[in-house]
Amino acid sequence: MSRAIQITGEKTGTVEGLLTFRGETHPATLDVTFNGSMAKHPMMGVPKIGFSARGSIKRSEWGLDFAIPELGDEVTFAIETQMVPADYAF
Repeated sequence: MSRAIQITGEKTGTVEGLLTFRGETHPATLDVTFNGSMAKHPMMGVPKIGFSARGSIKRSEWGLDFAIPELGDEVTFAIETQMVPADYAF
């Protein structure tokens, strides 16, 4: 769930929110890049928009503290997404 969005550049920003994993919720921040959009996708015929996001969490905050420090506590992740209108039928 997002709580705040901050624009940091022409195509970049941060999204602050809450991440729920394994029944626990903690704050998380994603660095987001706007990859582009099109009013009408050539094959799908609907608008489309794309984003990339990167972030990191400490797995110990979610009770996953096995083998720390050998395996490390910080986990970094990337999200690549393309979105179409919610009513589009694939």
